[in-house]
Amino acid sequence: MWTGFELTGKHSGVACEKCHAEKFINDAVVRKKMTDAPHGTYLGLDHACRSCHQDVHNGKFKEECGSCHSPAGWTKVNKFDHSKTKFPLEGKHAQVGCVKCHPSFDDQRKKGEEKFHTAGFADCTPCHNSPHKFQLQGRDCKSCHKPTAWRSALSVSFDHNLTSYKLTGRHRSLRCEQCHRVTETSEFKKWFFISFKQCTDCHADKHDGEFIDRYQNDCAVCHTESSFKPSMFTTERHNQGKFSLTGAHRAIVCAACHVNETTGKNRFRFSSIRCSVCHADVHNGQFASIMKDGSCEKCHTTERWNLAVYDHSLTGFALTGTHRSISCAGCHKNVQGGGTAVQFQKLPAECETCHPDKHAGQFAAEGKTSCNVCHVPKGWKDLIFNHESQSSFALQGAHKKVLCGQCHYTETIAGMMIVRYKPLKQRCESCHQKKEDG
Repeated sequence: MWTGFELTGKHSGVACEKCHAEKFINDAVVRKKMTDAPHGTYLGLDHACRSCHQDVHNGKFKEECGSCHSPAGWTKVNKFDHSKTKFPLEGKHAQVGCVKCHPSFDDQRKKGEEKFHTAGFADCTPCHNSPHKFQLQGRDCKSCHKPTAWRSALSVSFDHNLTSYKLTGRHRSLRCEQCHRVTETSEFKKWFFISFKQCTDCHADKHDGEFIDRYQNDCAVCHTESSFKPSMFTTERHNQGKFSLTGAHRAIVCAACHVNETTGKNRFRFSSIRCSVCHADVHNGQFASIMKDGSCEKCHTTERWNLAVYDHSLTGFALTGTHRSISCAGCHKNVQGGGTAVQFQKLPAECETCHPDKHAGQFAAEGKTSCNVCHVPKGWKDLIFNHESQSSFALQGAHKKVLCGQCHYTETIAGMMIVRYKPLKQRCESCHQKKEDG
């Protein structure tokens, strides 16, 4: 039988007398009939929900109950259009159950009434606790966050100058998550309340603690936010340390000295500032004894390595005469079998070590020729030979006016043209007979 009111949902399980009761009938005639015969009629009921159910909203909503509710269950509201309210549900809000925002439902339902007004919602704080506390006081949540997701703030432009750490230089181009490493399990304060007292709170210490003592690891002493390289550590500041940069050292790039060749890492602390820390000993230890009390600067300067300044008189072989104009390489040759090393130590001081004997051994005594008996370093032809005291033939009379070459003739010995000085015949006819015969 068609009544115009189909029993669906919860209605289908309700006993007939629950609805077909005298208190729900408005027509007096039908109600009189129901009184006289309780089961005599089923007429007189209104289809409107309010005819049986109490209006827990106290007339706040003029719409029919069916616009929000269904017979499937009173609390299952799935027809309500929240977009028509002052607070449209967007993003994550659309997935939140009603009682999350309207918590009075349960308590009010027990009292037989329900209200829908909430605390002010101009900002999120009536429902959400701000983890920022006083740090961002006065700022609306929506200036950084969106209903799509709370963490969507990471993709929203944020004025970092509102915080205690202003972004400058390269920091301005970083993504938020590069510093604020958000994870699903980490607390908010661990995401954003990060330490920034020192650069090493975020950046690894590339110097492995070398500057803890002197600069307390304050990177700003040498670096800026604009770029980690180049360093702001100037030559002038380098000169304030134990090793001043002078001469050619001023033109050398930092990495030439401050990179460990073994590990490839930077190094700024050295066991010593002696030259040997960076430079190889090209002399193969010949000056080890001298180096104990000094370093390469005993002979060299930083202007040029091959511009050596050395007091040769300290060697026992003072440079005098033409020896002063001879280059070092003129006497100091490469060590035989020693590669590029030049021999400076243990060189013989005898003239024939460097000079060939142009007299073909005429003045040798026990296999040794002492050139300095006749010659001086001032010049090879500047002789100090005394014919009276150094020979067995004193020059007397007209002999004093005779040129050397008239007595000391040339001859060839072993393919070499030499002047004969000794032995010579000392008889008069050895020289004079030839002239008379001529």
